[in-house]
Amino acid sequence: MSSEDFIKELASMIDTGTAPDDNSADAKNFANFMNVKDFIKKLSELMDTETELTLWTKLADLEDWDSLSMVSFYSFCTTQGRTVTADQIKSAQTVEDLFKLAGGATN
Repeated sequence: MSSEDFIKELASMIDTGTAPDDNSADAKNFANFMNVKDFIKKLSELMDTETELTLWTKLADLEDWDSLSMVSFYSFCTTQGRTVTADQIKSAQTVEDLFKLAGGATN
């Protein structure tokens, strides 16, 4: 399924209040979409940024990605039961890298 088709189907599900069958690939994509959305919202809060983030946002381009944000991200991961190191966080290049460190799965 193309990303455009997925977005159309997702919009249709939202409009009609339906969700895909829990065992379908669409259900897994729907869950991952929500996880990404929630993660980006949380990361924006941790960074205290108004910059619109996507999975492809480069951390080096973000003025708000600083040592305080890194410590906040580390704390967030710890509260989620994830073990991450400072080196892993410092080596992250994109928001997607952070999402994966936090336990998210992208397709």
